[in-house]
Parts: sequence; C-alpha cells; structure tokens
Amino acid sequence: MAAAALLPDESIAPLSSRSSSSSSGGGGGSSSAADSSIGVDDEGRPTDRAAHRADAAVRASRAASLAMVRLLLHAGLTAAEVDAVDGEGQTAAHWAARCGNGDALRALVREGGADPNRACAARGEAPLHLAARYGQAGAIRLLLLELGAAPGARSLMRECALDVAGAYPMCCGGGVGEGDTPRSDASGSGSVSSSSSSHSEQQRGSGSAEPGGGLPRTLLPGLGGDGGDDEWAMGFDEHACRAARAMLFACAPCLRTAVLWHADCLEHVTPERHQESPLRQCAILEKLREEGGGFSFAKPKMMIQRAAPAAVAGSAASSLSSSSSSSSSSFSSSSSSSSSSSSSSSSSSAATAVLRPAAEVAAECAAAEGRGGVAAEAEFCCDFPLASREALLLAHDRSYVDMVFALDAKIGALSGLGGQGGGGGGVGGGMGIVPFTPHVQRRLGTPDNELKLGKDCDTCFSKGSLAASRRAAGAVISAIDRVVAGACRNAFCAVRPPGHHAGAGGLVQGASGSCGFCIFNSVAIGAVHALRAHAAAGIRRVAIVDIDVHHGNGTQEIVQKLRQPENVFFFSIHICDTTGGTEFYPGSGQHDDLVHNVVNVPLAPLWKSRMRKNTFGGRASFRAQLAARLFPALRAFNPDLVLLSAGFDAGKHDIGNSRIDKRYLDGMDVEPEDYEWASRKLQRVADVCCGGRLVSVLEGGYGRYERKQDPKSTINRDTLAAVRATALLLACSPRSHSIRHRRQRCEAALD
Repeated sequence: MAAAALLPDESIAPLSSRSSSSSSGGGGGSSSAADSSIGVDDEGRPTDRAAHRADAAVRASRAASLAMVRLLLHAGLTAAEVDAVDGEGQTAAHWAARCGNGDALRALVREGGADPNRACAARGEAPLHLAARYGQAGAIRLLLLELGAAPGARSLMRECALDVAGAYPMCCGGGVGEGDTPRSDASGSGSVSSSSSSHSEQQRGSGSAEPGGGLPRTLLPGLGGDGGDDEWAMGFDEHACRAARAMLFACAPCLRTAVLWHADCLEHVTPERHQESPLRQCAILEKLREEGGGFSFAKPKMMIQRAAPAAVAGSAASSLSSSSSSSSSSFSSSSSSSSSSSSSSSSSSAATAVLRPAAEVAAECAAAEGRGGVAAEAEFCCDFPLASREALLLAHDRSYVDMVFALDAKIGALSGLGGQGGGGGGVGGGMGIVPFTPHVQRRLGTPDNELKLGKDCDTCFSKGSLAASRRAAGAVISAIDRVVAGACRNAFCAVRPPGHHAGAGGLVQGASGSCGFCIFNSVAIGAVHALRAHAAAGIRRVAIVDIDVHHGNGTQEIVQKLRQPENVFFFSIHICDTTGGTEFYPGSGQHDDLVHNVVNVPLAPLWKSRMRKNTFGGRASFRAQLAARLFPALRAFNPDLVLLSAGFDAGKHDIGNSRIDKRYLDGMDVEPEDYEWASRKLQRVADVCCGGRLVSVLEGGYGRYERKQDPKSTINRDTLAAVRATALLLACSPRSHSIRHRRQRCEAALD
C-alpha cells in the first residue's frame, strides 16, 4: 500500500535532481518520472518540451497509483490494514502526503477509511506534517479543506505542521537522506545544494566559526555550545517552506499571529524628545507596514516631525530580508471584536481550521505570489473594546482606578471633551500635558512638600492617556481570548503606554518616586482575566515573563497580592545597580520571592568596572541566565498560557539601559539575534506546555540617539522597529525561521 501511495501527483521537483532510488519506507518511488533526458533551465525549472513530457509522466503515474490503491482497497482490506505502518512507522496516507499524491490520499481516506490525523510511530507526525516538510501544497489543501485534518495537531516534539515546513531529516553524513529530497510547487526548485548541507555539517563539527557574533560558543546557549538544538540534524528547503506555509496560512487562518494595535494608543502624548513617545509605536507600525502589513495609521499631529531614518543594524536587517522571502497570503486588516468576557470556544490546539472554499484559497495563494513577511503570517486587528472598569479592577485598587478616571474627567472638562477615556480625539489643540506621578503620590498620602516636581516627573498624562491605557489593556484581554479560543496561533500587542511598573495602587513603594511611564498594568490584568474567564477552557496556570531591562516591580507587586503561587509564575531579568549614588530604576528585583513563585535575575550593568574585565557579561549573561534560570523553571511550572512583557530596551545603545555619569555609558548590549534566540526558545516552551499559547505585549524599548552617545541629539527609533519586527516574524514560526537563519549565519562565517 505504501508503495502505491509513493507515486507523485500534481507537482514534481526538478526532474534532473530527483533520485531514482526509493526510500527505505516503501518501494517504487517516482523513478518512472525521473527521465534524465528531460532538460531544465538554469533555475531548475523544466523547459517547454520538458514540461510537456513531465505532465504526461505525472498523469501516467497518477493514474497508475490510483489504480493500484483502489485495487488493494477493493481486495477487502480493513481500516486497520489500511492504517498499517511500515518500518518507519508511517502509513500509506503518510507516504501519499509526503509525495503529494492527492488522488491516492483521497482514495485512502474516503474509500479506505484511513485516518488523516493518524500519528506515525517515529515522530508522532500526522500526514499534514509530512506534506508541510516536503512542500506539498496540493496535499496540504486536500487534507485541510476536504479530508478533515487538524491544522494544530502536534507531534511528539510538540510541533505543528507550520513548525516543520521545509525542514526535512538529513542523513549522518550531512547530505539529504535517500528519498528525502523535498519537493516544492512546479514553479520552484525543491532541491538543496550540497554546499549548503556541507556548510551546516562543517559548522556543527568544527566549532571554528562563531555565529553568535564573535562571542565564545559556551557563552551563547542555543548556538551549539549547549547541545540543545536538534535543528542541526535538519535540512531546510526554502522553496518547500514557501509552498507549504502559503497553503497552510491560506487554508487555516488560525495558524497566523494576531497583531493588535489601535490608533488610541498614539493619543497618549508626551513632551518633545521624551523616551516613551508615540514615535516609538509609529516606528514599529511603519516597519510592519513595510513588511506587507497592509494597514494604515495616522501619526499624531504633534508628532509628525521625526528624525531622518538611519541604517538599520545589519543583523536585524539581515533577519528581516530573509524573513521577507517567506510564503505569503493576504489577510484581513481588521477582525471581529473580541469580547473581554469569558469565551466558550474550545482551547484545543488541534482544533479544526475554519475551512474555506477551494476556489477562494487558490485565488488567495495566487494573489500572494511574490509577497512575504508579516503579510503572510499575521492578521492585524484594531477592532477590540476598551478595557472596562471591572477589568482594570482585576489588578488595581478601586481608589487608584477612580483617581485616574477623575483626572481624565478633569482634563476633559478643561478641554471641552467630557473625559472618561472613551475615545482618542485629536492630539494638540492647545491641550497641555500634566505630570502624572504627583497625583498618584497625593492619593497615597504623600505630603505636598514631598511631591515630585513636575519638571522631574517622567510619567505624563494627557487627554488621550486614559483611552490609550484602557485600549492597551483591552488589546491584551482580546489577544488572550483569541489565543485561548484557537482563533490564532499566538499574538503580539503593539500598544502603549507600557504597564509593568504599575502596581496595584499605581506607584510601587520604593520605586524612586516614579511610575516608570506606566498607568495600568496590561499584562497583570490579562493574567487575572485569563484565570477567571477561561478556567473552563483549562487555563489554570499563567506564566508572566518580563525581559525588559528594568525590573517589572509593578507586576511583581500584583502577583504577590494575588497570593496564588500555584496559579501564577513571574520571572524578570533586568539590570540591578544600587551603587554609585544613583540607582538604576527601579532599584528592586535583587532577590527571588519563592513563596509567591517570583524569580528575579538581576544583571550587573556593563559600566561596572568588574564587568569590563569579565567577558561573561552583557548579552552572554542575558542568554546564560535565561537558559539556566527561566526555561527550566518555566517548564517545571507547566503553564497553560505564557504572557511576555516584551521590553527591548536591553538592546545595544538603547537609551533605556544607559546612564549619564560624566559620560554616556551603556548597561547592556543585547543584539537582535539574542532576542531571536529568546523568542524562539520561549515559543518552544509554550509549544511543549500549552499548545503554543503565547501573548507578547510591548513594554520598553526606545531607540538610540541619532548622534552616538549624545543625549542632546534626536532619538532614532528605526533600530527598535527592526528588532521588534524581526521578533514578530520569528514568533509566527520560530523554528522554520531559525533553521534558515542558522544556515545563513554559518555560510557567512565559513565564507
């Protein structure tokens, strides 16, 4: 049966590159079609004469394969016999999907009763996994739209079909194993050059090159030094990946990443040249739009002046350019509103896709040809509600929430808007910006003579601030609802203002008298919402991971007040330096609080003298501590949902980790590839523990000064945007992107 299913269907690889030998799993292969006399052009595509002969060969082999399968089925095979496995643990349906034999696959399932979701014994992969590995777009469409395959089904490695697209097993010698050459659509080459394979294996064995940017391998977990990456044993074919991913996204929109943003978040106005400016969000949105986001937004009137774009950091630009060659499909620029109430939808990661007409899918795939990036992999949504008062009270004291609403009403009355944060309104119109921290201090009983002076206050409040902060919390709630319901694979909330410094009462005691640019703690609100609204869907443990360079003191305070250590895990990795007379904000997070399931990892800044003499600091320490402290603890907690406070202010030269002490000093030097590594590892833990449920929320990350290390120069936000966009693309499918990036870095190092 497996031998019959091996014969190819609609698409074939360049015939000159096909091996005439069959794989160990089953028989004849496609040698009848592999006529060496058929010519191909320089790009591996069949010539006109060759294409005609290839079509004839495909039609003949398709008819022969279907006749052979039906002959066996009509001989009286039982369903158990149809699903019998070979020496590799694969059924005939697996081989049919692997070779793109759609006619045989349809007959096996419909006439023979084969299970389209049957997991093979070797890797626990369903036929859809095999079709994705070898770029069989036709088989993917057939499985998802006609045969009822589950798009989110996971293998023993907790990978879905999207994770393995284009990634095929390689033999020990570094080449492609017999019969394992991937095949793509008829317009592209499905082969992988032997030089690429040898580069990968040379890098694996020699250890001479340093893909981590020159740092020793032992200091960069995940780059070969810790032996934890099985991806070295995998080949990667970009054409197969493009074909598979384009069809997966077209047939199963639930595999996309949801990107939630709203124009209200741009209405939270700050003074000119302020770090937490609307321009930081504008820069991110512009970068995503350049990558094919297909949406538009208007910059606030007060913020239309911005610095001239500077060159994006080489590593980030490289990641973006390679990501833009991914498969593509169109997407909706907005989606239906997500209610902040409990969702009754199933949270199973293997839920059946929202099926779509085959003609619509074909048209979408055709329209997507030549496009890439986030256009294929993300669904942008700006149609979600503001967080209600009741939602804000999940994490904050009632008196604090009432104070913020009262302040908004007062500002609204002065400007004739009426307040209540119900909508953005225009920015400008002569409306001023008031210091926010003194109002919070006054509510907490701070004497007037001890209130923070307005000129020293870094947290601001304007007529759009309440709407922006409520919209940010609403985005997180909506993203959680969508991810838990299975409407999307994971989500990123491109919102502001940040929130991880906002405690239950706003200002956290001992936080240097600063609210840290934060009003409401969106991540903490989302965590409590998930536990209460989605308990019926199995959300009983929520993990919050904070990678911002500043300690998430507000989130820690809220987690401690919840007193639910069995339900909430909080991790923060941050700079901590209270020496030299000026502490690095907020000056907390030196110790763990295991009673409340809080793990803090303080990092020494690069400006400390001992760090200048010790190579194990900065980005190397960032990776090592995540590998040693976060991932084992997170895996042990086994969360049902992971929330990421995604701050990028630990980036090299970002002003968020700087210090002015007679001269400009950097505290961290994290590179885009470090964020890539962290995103990939965190998504893998989420895949293993909770079916990939990961919601990322923008926190810090502000850009670098236009003139290097000159605080008086304009802030350039472009590098921040590139880093965030790169991390988003990796979140869409970190494994496939990481395999490609790894190979490219190795080839560059060896060349």
